[in-house]
Amino acid sequence: MGKFGELAAKAEWNRQLETLLDAPLEFGYAGGTLTLNPWDFLSLPVLRGFSVQTDLGAYRTLRGEDFAYSQDRVEVSLNLPQFNAVNLSLGYECLLTEEEAAGANRELTRKAPFLRAVWAPTSGTTLNWRYEPKTLLETAAAGQGSQTGEESRYKLELRSTIGPRTTLIVRYEKLQGDSTSENMSVSYRTGF
Repeated sequence: MGKFGELAAKAEWNRQLETLLDAPLEFGYAGGTLTLNPWDFLSLPVLRGFSVQTDLGAYRTLRGEDFAYSQDRVEVSLNLPQFNAVNLSLGYECLLTEEEAAGANRELTRKAPFLRAVWAPTSGTTLNWRYEPKTLLETAAAGQGSQTGEESRYKLELRSTIGPRTTLIVRYEKLQGDSTSENMSVSYRTGF
């Protein structure tokens, strides 16, 4: 797309080779990101460094005829100019999750405005902070009607490369709605 922005796409499809269940799991992802740089075609100096980004993604998991799970995601964000190695984004995410198992269907729709800050203090290390002040949730199950709710979410993630093909991820998440929950996880990933 040249100087006006960039377009990236990704697709994956995987299948279990062996399984103890009746049918192997198949799972995949298809999605893309479109980033536009408005200052390049509007020529307004005040817009210098701003970008508008749209992320689309579709996840699918299937196992024979008795289980299917899908997740469709759309995110639109305004990315503010970088200062002191910190990127700030203001955006909106919509997530639709559908699950079908043993003949029962369930849907969850999640709509969330967010503020995100990403700090990269060193090469290979990022600190991601995300705040969703008011997430709207709507759950629908076949034959049971729908329920709505609200929650706020804080998420902090430190991701650091600590060696060749080795990553350490520390994640903290807090949800506040009808009740409050906090989760913390540490994962160490390595490959060869």
